[in-house]
Parts: sequence; C-alpha cells; structure tokens
Amino acid sequence: MNEASGLVRVIVVDDHPVVAAGVRALLGDYPELELVGVAASGREAIDQCRTLRPDVLLLDLRLPDVSGAEVCRRVKQESPEVRVVILTSYGDDANVLTALASGADGYLLKHAGGANIGEALMKVARGEQVLDSAVAGVVMRAATGQGRDEEGGFGAMSPVDHGILRRVAEGKMNKEIAAEMGLAEKTIRNQLTRLFAKLGVGSRTEAALLYERLRR
Repeated sequence: MNEASGLVRVIVVDDHPVVAAGVRALLGDYPELELVGVAASGREAIDQCRTLRPDVLLLDLRLPDVSGAEVCRRVKQESPEVRVVILTSYGDDANVLTALASGADGYLLKHAGGANIGEALMKVARGEQVLDSAVAGVVMRAATGQGRDEEGGFGAMSPVDHGILRRVAEGKMNKEIAAEMGLAEKTIRNQLTRLFAKLGVGSRTEAALLYERLRR
C-alpha cells in the first residue's frame, strides 16, 4: 500500500481489451484501489512494474509473448514486495500449481464477480493469499498427495509432471507444451530430462507409451 496516499496501486495485465476494460471499471468501485497501469503483454507488464512500482499486479496467464507464470517469476525476482494475483479462465491442476510455484499470491478465475476480484486485491495487499474456491482443491490435493498413482516413479510425479507427460503422449512438442502450461521452453526441456531419468526411459516415445499404460 502506498504510504503517502494510503491507496493500493494496481497494474492490470490482459491482452483482451474487453476484459481489461471490465476490470478497470470494477476497480472504480473501490476507492482504496488505484489503477496505475494497464499492459497487454508480458514484457510490457514487467517494464511497468519496474517503473510504476505497483502494490499488486493483476495478471492473466495467457499473454501473446511471455506467459503469465514467467512474468510472475521475473517480477518476484526483481521486486519481491509486489503482490501478484492471477486472473484467468484456466483452473486445471498444472496451470494453478505452475502459477503458485512461480510466486503468485492469489489465483482467481474470470467468472469471479467484480466484488470478489476487488476484495481479493485488498486482501492480497494486506499480505493474505487468495484462491478461487474452484481451485482450492487443487492445492489441497497437491499438499496431501491425493489422486496420484502410487506405482513407482509415476506415482511420485506432481500434477505439473503429469501435465507435461500427458501432452507428450498427445504428440505435442516442447514449444507447444510450454505455451499451454505457461512455462519457458527450457523449463519443459529440463523437466523432461528429469522425468525420463525418474521413469527409466530414453525417449519421448517410451515416455508416452509408459504414461498411457500406467494411467489406465
């Protein structure tokens, strides 16, 4: 919170003009929130965070250049005090856990009402973590290890690992997987190297076949 004004300074990042306009409008209902910037790309968001020094970054996951998860990671590296709330349409395990692993302080789905978004920004600015009720179960399952197959290395994999292998089994390449999961292509490559070693396979084909067999 800005000590001089007492306001929570917010930057909104979304490449869809209608969504960005809607969020800007709802922020107007909260006198405690001050919109200081709007960005339509990941690089623009990172640059604005450097110059505008917001309290909260409201960030879409799918952006035309740098993924929201990667933006979050870079912003947190440069300015750990900036709070980041993801606002997205994607509530699957891989996206949720990837975003939280990147340092996100909140995760909301775009169907959330304006009041929910406004209140979430206020809570995050106070140091709280906020999760959409629809994705809270994802975090609980990850924390308790529920829903995992316990057969060998396959059972020890995280939801993110499963997401990567599922896409490999679908025939997708690293660049496509990275784009879908909001990760850097290098991260996917490194994760696959680690997964191949854990599963004892030497190729994408072997990994895909093993994944299809064990998940049945």
